[in-house]
Amino acid sequence: MKISCIYILSCLDPNVNTEESSANSGKKIRASVLPLGISYIASVLKQSGHDVNIFPFFETSDLNKFADEVKNSDFFCLSVTSYDCWNLAKKLISKLKYHFPEKKIIAGGIFVTLSPEEIIENKNIDAVCIGDGEKALLEYAEAVKQNIFNKKIDNLFIRQPDGTVLKCDKISFIENIDSLPFIDRHMWDRWIFDTVQHKVLAERGCPYRCVFCANNRLGQICSGNYLRYRNINSIISEFEYILKEYPQTESFMLYAENIASDNERFFKLCVALKEFNLKTGKNINYTIILNVTKNFVKNNKIFDAMKEANIKWVMFGFETASKEIRNKLNRPFYDNRDILKFCRQMQKRNIHTTVYAMYCYPYETAETYNHTVKWLKFFKPDAIGWFWMEPQKGTELYNRFFVRKEEKYNRNLLLKFTDKWRFITFKFRVYIYYKTLIETLFLSLEQFGIGKQIFSFWRKTNISKRKKLEEYRNEAKKQFDLKNFQKAVKYLNKIESLGDSWIFADRAFANFKLGKKQEAIKDINTALKLEKDNKNYHNLRDEIIKYK
Repeated sequence: MKISCIYILSCLDPNVNTEESSANSGKKIRASVLPLGISYIASVLKQSGHDVNIFPFFETSDLNKFADEVKNSDFFCLSVTSYDCWNLAKKLISKLKYHFPEKKIIAGGIFVTLSPEEIIENKNIDAVCIGDGEKALLEYAEAVKQNIFNKKIDNLFIRQPDGTVLKCDKISFIENIDSLPFIDRHMWDRWIFDTVQHKVLAERGCPYRCVFCANNRLGQICSGNYLRYRNINSIISEFEYILKEYPQTESFMLYAENIASDNERFFKLCVALKEFNLKTGKNINYTIILNVTKNFVKNNKIFDAMKEANIKWVMFGFETASKEIRNKLNRPFYDNRDILKFCRQMQKRNIHTTVYAMYCYPYETAETYNHTVKWLKFFKPDAIGWFWMEPQKGTELYNRFFVRKEEKYNRNLLLKFTDKWRFITFKFRVYIYYKTLIETLFLSLEQFGIGKQIFSFWRKTNISKRKKLEEYRNEAKKQFDLKNFQKAVKYLNKIESLGDSWIFADRAFANFKLGKKQEAIKDINTALKLEKDNKNYHNLRDEIIKYK
């Protein structure tokens, strides 16, 4: 069968990281934001002998031209991940059904999984998929091929010829995700404009049950183990496959809700990443997503393992500095100082951070908002993801406000000037504390899609500058280790703007060895301001002061 898998794309997340942020004007996306769900489904269908094509559908896509491009398909499989995507999908679904009334349309994705009853009410939808779709879509494709629609299929609601809906008896997970084939990335080639970084699945599911998140609902409705890990060897094998197909690859984004949910496994993964780079002779870097918890920050060996693995970017949810709000949201347990310690450990190792925060309406107050701003200033993340906490239908948070009505949610307050002003100015208030004005303006406005061309130019310039600083940093370390202190100071001066404590400590030691006592004292005092509890810095300061 000829199947069109369509990924509905209302917008792109500008906070994936500052190097991999948004699509260009040619309606293409970066390989680093490739949607894994629909890609796995398409790969499974293709492996089973179906003729499969993938199409992204943008808000600016021409409906008539798009319908003409997919006209030879036997049926359409749509991935819908948000409310905005659903509004866009309805227009496309209506157009496809108008032109091809006999062809089947199935919808899946997070938004559909959370609201299957509502989605199937749309008469243009022939089936909806709840949860994992690989096995379900394969069975549905065979049913369409044989024109059989009265058979129940796990994870599917199927519209019958008489208009009634046949609902599945069971919703299940694919427990062994290593049984899935590697994604056929070449199906995306015509839609990708940057293959420097590739997204690779590390695990599915999440151990936590935050009330605003779809994972809470998904963990409740499906049978089987919700948190499923890929075998580390399988991940490495996929890296090798990607490098063979895309030799220009420089980076992998290891996708997981929380890649450090098992500390010991994460440590082993870091070791495997290090060994992979040694084996291939390539300096591949990695981006990861995790949750910072007390148990995690206690394990210092993991921080060193992350550095040795060449992890360059870490993204994690802080959400809010208010412990009371975090408890209401059922967030995993952590203290603000745990986050601060983690950020300092990352900065010390030159690992970039993206911290995600939310305006937690209706729980947010001026006090909690300012508290979050204050702590983020302490964290000094490289980038901030900033979102409004909107209860999504089907989540526990939505049920709390609109189904059980345990708490009041006054939507009219969303229009209040003070709430909007806090939201709009949040990034500026944080960034201005530790970034230049021009960078603060760019990073603050980028989320609202203002000045995209200017941001693109600035980003390229900033990346070039960062790479140059990295070269200086490596040279400073090299000269310091060789005890060429004069040259070490020269390169340390070039990277002073990074503001890391070790830079000032190393320069203090180098100047001390060069007989420049006053410069050494000034630098070690600066290092101690940044990391006041570092015993090595205190010992060095005492040694410098005692020297005559």
